[in-house]
Amino acid sequence: MAVINGTTGNDILTGTSAADSIFGGAGDDKLFGNGGADELIGGAGDDIVRGNSGNDFLTGGDGNDTLIGGTGADSLYGELGSDILKGDSGADKLRGGDGDDTLRGGDGNDDLGGNADDDRLFGGDGDDVLDGGSGVDTLVGGSGVDTLYGGNGDDDLFGEFGNDFLIGEAGDDLLNASAGNDRLYGGSGNDRLVDGGGDDISYGGAGDDIFQNQGGDDIAYGGDDDDVFKAGFGEDEFYGGDGFDGVVFEDGAADDYLVTLNLNGEVVLDDGNGNTILVGSDVEYIQDSAAPLALIAYGDLVDNVGSTLGGILDDLFGIILG
Repeated sequence: MAVINGTTGNDILTGTSAADSIFGGAGDDKLFGNGGADELIGGAGDDIVRGNSGNDFLTGGDGNDTLIGGTGADSLYGELGSDILKGDSGADKLRGGDGDDTLRGGDGNDDLGGNADDDRLFGGDGDDVLDGGSGVDTLVGGSGVDTLYGGNGDDDLFGEFGNDFLIGEAGDDLLNASAGNDRLYGGSGNDRLVDGGGDDISYGGAGDDIFQNQGGDDIAYGGDDDDVFKAGFGEDEFYGGDGFDGVVFEDGAADDYLVTLNLNGEVVLDDGNGNTILVGSDVEYIQDSAAPLALIAYGDLVDNVGSTLGGILDDLFGIILG
C-alpha cells in the first residue's frame, strides 16, 4: 500500500497494484488507481480521476472534475463544480454534489444521485436507481428494471427499456415510459405522463395532470384536481378521481364508436377494431380535440345506450357524464 501526495501544480499520479491512497492537492491533476481498492482524492482544480480495477473510492473536490470508476464496485463523489461521473462496469454508487453534473452508470446495478442543481443521469445497463435531487434534472433509465425519482424541480424522466418505475415527486414533471410494462407516479405538480408501447399503469397524484397513451393496454388514475386523458390505441381504462376530468381524442380518430353505459356509471367506447376505452364514472367529459365542445346531456346518453354515436370527429364532440 502506498500513500501518494501531489503538489500545488498539475500532477500525474499513478498507484501500485495494491490498495493506495492518492491525494492530488491543488492544480489540474490526473490520478490513476491501477490495481487494488484505492482511495483517490482530486482536491482543488479540474481533475481527472480513474480508479481502474478494484473497488475504489473517488472524490473530485473543488472544480469541474471527471471521475471514472473502472472495473469493480466503485463509489464516486463529484462534490463542488460541474462534474462528469462514469461508473463503467460493476455495481457503482455515483453522487454529483453541487453543480450541474452528468452521471453515467454503465454496466451493473448502479445507484445514481444528482443532489443539488440541474443534473443529467443515465443508468445504462443493469437494474439502476436514479434520484435527481433538487433542480431541473433529466433521468434516463436505459436497459434493465430501473427506478427513477425526479425529486424537487421540473424534471424529465425516461424509462427506456425494461419494466421501470418512474416517480416524478415534486414539480411539474414529464414521465415517459418508453418500452416495457411500466409504473408511472406523477406526484405533486402538474405532470405529463406518457405511456409507451407496453401495458402501463399511471397515477397522476396531486395537480392538473395530462395522460397520453401511445399504445398498449394501459390504466390511468387521475387523482386530485383537473386531469386530461388523451386516448390512443389499445384497451385502456381511465379513472378521473377528484376534479373536472376528461378524455380527449386526438385528431385523426375517424372511427365510429359504440357507446355502452354500464350499471355502475362507467362508459365503454369500442371502435370495433380492438381499441376499447373504459371511462370511469368520475370522468366528466369526452371531447374530440379538433372540434368545439358540444355537450350531450347525461340523460341523452342513457337514451342512446348500446347505439353507435356517429364518427367521433364529426358527430360526437363531447359527453358530459355527471
